[in-house]
Amino acid sequence: MTRILAALFVLIAVLGSTGPVFAASPIQRDLPAGLQIPEAARPGPAFDVDRATAAYIDLLTPEQRQLSDQYFEGGYWLQLWGWLYGLGVAALLLWGGISQRLRNLAQRISQQPTVATALYLVQYTIVGFVLGFPLA
Repeated sequence: MTRILAALFVLIAVLGSTGPVFAASPIQRDLPAGLQIPEAARPGPAFDVDRATAAYIDLLTPEQRQLSDQYFEGGYWLQLWGWLYGLGVAALLLWGGISQRLRNLAQRISQQPTVATALYLVQYTIVGFVLGFPLA
């Protein structure tokens, strides 16, 4: 047991020390100092939201625009992987027999179908939350 804990500690130490290597980024992310309001974004009777947004986006350098697009599109990937992970957790619970054991426990606690279903729901939610916690 102590060997497993020692190996786990070494693994965490090694992986934890690699973070600064990946965090170093020479890309300039800030706009020049001062408040810059493009002409199309100034308030007035002819103000158009789409033109103002385009004017602010035009202030970005191509590198900054690429980073912005990558950040925006990365959210879709996170949603996809979160959904697939949740689907995998549900499949594990259903096909791994865990769901059946939860149902049997709920039926042993209460003979009323409504209460047993509510107990099953509580158990399933807790187990699903614990298994889904890595992506929460």
